[in-house]
Formats: sequence, structure tokens, C-alpha cells
Amino acid sequence: MKKTLLALLLVFGFNSTANASELSGSVIFASNYIYRGMSYNSQGTTYQSQGSPVIQGTLDYFHNGFGLTYFTGPADTFDTVNFVVEKDVESDWFSYYTKTIGNVNIGVGVNYYGLLKNNSNDTIEYNANVSYKALRLDESYSEVYSGADTNYSYTTLKFTPQLNSADSTASLNLVSKLGYVYFRDPLQAGTSNYYDYQAGLSYSVDGWKTEIAYTNTLERSNPYTKTKTKITTDGTVTIVVSKTFSILGN
Repeated sequence: MKKTLLALLLVFGFNSTANASELSGSVIFASNYIYRGMSYNSQGTTYQSQGSPVIQGTLDYFHNGFGLTYFTGPADTFDTVNFVVEKDVESDWFSYYTKTIGNVNIGVGVNYYGLLKNNSNDTIEYNANVSYKALRLDESYSEVYSGADTNYSYTTLKFTPQLNSADSTASLNLVSKLGYVYFRDPLQAGTSNYYDYQAGLSYSVDGWKTEIAYTNTLERSNPYTKTKTKITTDGTVTIVVSKTFSILGN
């Protein structure tokens, strides 16, 4: 199933690029790789907020509401055979369709999270979202969690209003998010269900974007302890600088 979906995404990408409306790429420099409130680049130590800097990249295609994105970058993954956390490389595909009606945008998508080393962690995720101006609600669902025998869902609400004049050549935005991760079986996932949040600012000009934000989790605990010990090491400030460049335009 995973290989079939990846093949379909590749076919869609190559066929569409022939008549591409917009093809662009991004290079991302981040002081930490934060995903859903936790660091995934922590020197092989599971879920420590003091992660290491990463360089990531994307290739993005968009045409008439349809989009395809390829993402790659370093990440820590769990070796389910030897039961150790080790360095790996992500190789992800995101395929989506969006429709705008007035100030409302509706979207659906399929995400394929792939790993070069521990590919037993590969995951397919389905997403639906709706946004109104600067407010966006996402609901994502996956049958497995990084190779673990549990399905899970992620609900997130983002609010990113522009704080300066819309006529300005640069954009200063508030960055805020509240999410909730639900696992059918937390013991399989290795973590309890939890909330995560983000608060910060972003500044964009001439294809450059700089973001500084604080992230943390709430009510996350170790499901293997009798007392369900709360985890308090996820809070961190992360700086992300990215540059987007056009490869092929209209």
C-alpha cells in the first residue's frame, strides 16, 4: 500500500510538472527540528528539547489547486529491531488539493513520511483542513505511528495574523498553535496522549522568512510508569531561517 501510494504521488508530480504553473524550492536552517511539540534531532536521545541544528529542503509544485511537496532533512528514528534511537534521514511526500470560496479555504491531502534507514517507521497520513483568513483547523489521521501498532490522530488550530500593514513589502506575523495528539494505544506509542502549543513571531521579505517561537507539550507523560510521570523536558525556543526561490513560474 505504501509503495503504491508513493508511486502514485511520483506519477502525479512528474506528469503535472510538464504543465507546471509554479515550481519552487526552499532551503531551511533551524536550530532544532520540532514536530508536534517534540524534538526529532536530539543526538539520539529520545524527545529531549535541546536538539541540534538541522538543514532541511523542500521542492514544491502547485497547479490549479493541486500541490505536491517533497521534504528531506535529518531526523532521529527508532530502530524497532535493536530498540535504539539513531540518526536517520526523512524523505517525505505531501500531496494535496485546496479550494478557495471567498475568505474560506478547504483542503484535503495525503502525506507519506518516509525514512531512508528505519523504513519500518514509514507512515501514511490523511489530512483535512479548513481556514478562514488567518485561522486554520487541521485534522490528521494515520493507521500506524512510526512503526508502532497503534493508530493516532492530530488536531491542530493555528492563528497567524499579519501584524503590520498589508501594503508593506515585508510581513510580520504572529505564530500561534494549539494541537492535540491522540493514540489508541499509548503503550505502543511510548508516550501518552498530549497537547502541544507554539507561540512566536515570523518575518518575511523577498523570499526570506525568519521565525522564532517557543514550543512545549502539556499533559504528556510516560505510559510505562505506574504514576504516569509527567514529562517536563519538551519546552524550547527554536529559530528557523528559510529561503524560497522560484524554479519555474507562470
